[in-house]
Amino acid sequence: MKHTKQMYLVLLLLSMSTLLSAASAVVSLDTYYSIFYEHSVQQWNYVPAGRIGLQFSGTREGNIRGETFITFDTTRALTSIDQYIEQAYLKARFPNMRLTIGKTRQSWGDGILFNAGDIMFGATDVSVNLGADSLRTQTEWMAGLQLPLTDFSFIEAVTMPKVPYALVDMAYGARYYNSDYPIKFEFGFGSYRKNSDRLHIPYIALQGNIGIDWYMGISTECSQTAFGDHVKESSVISGGLFWMQSVGYRGTLSARFEAIFWPFRDWSSTAMPVMFAYPEVSYAVNESLSLTFRSIISVQDASASTVLHIAWKPLQDMTLSLVALTNIGESTDIFSHEKVPLACTIGSSWLF
Repeated sequence: MKHTKQMYLVLLLLSMSTLLSAASAVVSLDTYYSIFYEHSVQQWNYVPAGRIGLQFSGTREGNIRGETFITFDTTRALTSIDQYIEQAYLKARFPNMRLTIGKTRQSWGDGILFNAGDIMFGATDVSVNLGADSLRTQTEWMAGLQLPLTDFSFIEAVTMPKVPYALVDMAYGARYYNSDYPIKFEFGFGSYRKNSDRLHIPYIALQGNIGIDWYMGISTECSQTAFGDHVKESSVISGGLFWMQSVGYRGTLSARFEAIFWPFRDWSSTAMPVMFAYPEVSYAVNESLSLTFRSIISVQDASASTVLHIAWKPLQDMTLSLVALTNIGESTDIFSHEKVPLACTIGSSWLF
């Protein structure tokens, strides 16, 4: 308990130092009204929700940059101060190294939803909000050190303390990154403790362009207690394609496709997923109006979760949105229609 309190004190001091040194502040207010059909009771329900965000960012030009983002969300039952802090980090650039410390996200590999190379935070599950602007937003307290080798290559090491902050529970990882060549490549490993076992996760990620952007990643988990079978079942491959094109005077059309695949898992078993696909099409009519279609498809049972997101900015710092969500699948499928027959969310966002 003493070590836990000391760790929280350090984290809070870091957050306060970022706040005090900030030169600009932004207040965001998000309100939502969700209407959904609950299949179990055969009735329509609605839930109002809201979130207030306080963002403090340093605007000074130089080698030190910091940001703190604190949120108060009515949809989450928060039990600790740490849960209110979404980001609180400091980044410093030295002549021969770069330092990151605080609560932030340090994604490795490529992919906005499926990314086998994101071994420190994980980007292989489907527990995401398809109606959100960003699909992967999890942050953790961490410290990272980056050593540049050339203008476009570096090595990086990261550590993440885990509750109850014993050294044996710490997560850590390292990678080599190089974009000096037409194909960007990176490889590395991560290690974290899961229950009484420690998992070591090597990965490799590639990214290039063949008229459209492409990217892929491969990783696996090496368990200290169950080596052979666990390596096979956890081996995962992800990949994606991205294309963007100007349309008309101010419009933009973009399309993305991502997939993730566990090659050694049993297709006939429903205990573990085998393959997911993620198509996304977005059309920005202009700077004020955009339409986005997203879907997560379970290839194993041919079920899907689909979303249509419409966003309109009538004023510079105001956004109105409409999100419609439905599942397509049978009662035993991953995306069962009974779980989410239909849900609609009307939202508004303001920046002050």
